[in-house]
Amino acid sequence: MTAKGYLPALAGVFTASALYLCAQYLSLLFAPLTLPSWLWPFVLASALESAYYAAYFLGPRTPFTFRLLELALWLVPIFLLAGRELSVFLWPALLTLVSWLVARGWGMQLVRMEKVADVLGDQAASTVSWEYESLTSRSQDDLALGFFWRRLLGFGAVVVTLATLVYRSGLVEGSLSVLLKLQATVAGASGLALLGGAYLFRLQILWSYAKAVVDPGLTRAWFRNLALILLFVVALVHLAPVNYSPITAETVAGLAARLFQPKIELPQLEEPVPGEGPSLSWAEQAVPEPEDLGIMGLALAIAAFLLLVLFVTVLLAAFGFIVIQLTKGELERLRGLPKLAVEIYAALRRAAAKVLAALRGLKISLPLGKRVKLPGMRPPGGGEQPSRRRFPSLDKGVRALLRRIARQAGKKGLRFRASQTPREFGQLLQGKLEHSEELVEQFFQGYHLARYSGRQLSGAQEEEVVAAGTELLQRIQTWEGDSKS
Repeated sequence: MTAKGYLPALAGVFTASALYLCAQYLSLLFAPLTLPSWLWPFVLASALESAYYAAYFLGPRTPFTFRLLELALWLVPIFLLAGRELSVFLWPALLTLVSWLVARGWGMQLVRMEKVADVLGDQAASTVSWEYESLTSRSQDDLALGFFWRRLLGFGAVVVTLATLVYRSGLVEGSLSVLLKLQATVAGASGLALLGGAYLFRLQILWSYAKAVVDPGLTRAWFRNLALILLFVVALVHLAPVNYSPITAETVAGLAARLFQPKIELPQLEEPVPGEGPSLSWAEQAVPEPEDLGIMGLALAIAAFLLLVLFVTVLLAAFGFIVIQLTKGELERLRGLPKLAVEIYAALRRAAAKVLAALRGLKISLPLGKRVKLPGMRPPGGGEQPSRRRFPSLDKGVRALLRRIARQAGKKGLRFRASQTPREFGQLLQGKLEHSEELVEQFFQGYHLARYSGRQLSGAQEEEVVAAGTELLQRIQTWEGDSKS
């Protein structure tokens, strides 16, 4: 599994934690901005869903109507829980909407990072400097991870400013202080983990471009070591008797006063001269009598009315034309809605299979208790002690599964020629099957590891390779094919 599978989860947790922390600080500074106790699950779930959807399914052909329905999935329950009162609904709905939009930006950035060919251009894979290209994306040496840095620093600046104002004002005490520190810890740790995972994801993209062979267990080892580092940093920050905030409430107040101090001086009013009487009142002034419009006035009024009608007609026609064009494009996009639903179902099925495979691998790797053998005691059934169960040779299983894939692809017009290597055949499959790049890469990487590494795969790795090959075979069976291939 690549780092892309973990990054949307980290992005969702960081977005929800940082926004909810800012909202709690604002609720302490401004009493009307109260936060209901049931809001946190909606903010977190909307961020996770939006990040994963944008990273795997969102595209230019996605119907805008589907996006509105996706957003309504979170806002409608909030409206019902708010007692159908608009004043109570607006603040929770705004937080959920912002969390949904920010998380969507994370997912879209992951998709843009995968387009490494647009960045490297015609540069040969042999000339790619992994360390340099992992940090740069253009000839102007713009940081490839600059998007993540900017967002993390922006959230950090807002949170630090609000926290300084709240703590220096004495508004936090007791259990609330512990809760806020816990949320700040979760936000900071998930943000740093997101940055470290994004760097690994960038490296994996470059390795894939250069066709480098990488240990499939690198992703888990990377995140495991990153978690240990973050645990050490969090413990150090919480245990060190140091106040890390160099900003005080007086400093912030002084900066705000200088920033918002008006620069324009208003003119002074003239004092009235003593003894001078006031001017005539409105009632004493002469009111002119209305004059008769006449023929010319009536004609001008009719012409003005006709111009107004013409202007309104043109405006409505333009508005109707825009609505028709937007509706027409939206109807064309809605044709792909069943395909999108199938892709989402297949992705959820693959995710559930990976979770079950991980649980099976964890169960297999658990140490079994040794049974004490007493004198004269025989194993059940009168036979010898059964040996530990061994997995069947994965080499034969993977080769058989590859033959089935090649046979099914040949029926669709994509033949596995004798002059091709399995990796070259996998690249052809990636070009023919849409949204299957990661699945093909996972299966063929596992095939090479099982076929040529000379060592046995673990139970979890075996389940993942077999599940990937089975899913790939099902996709080839539903593929329409190309008779010209």
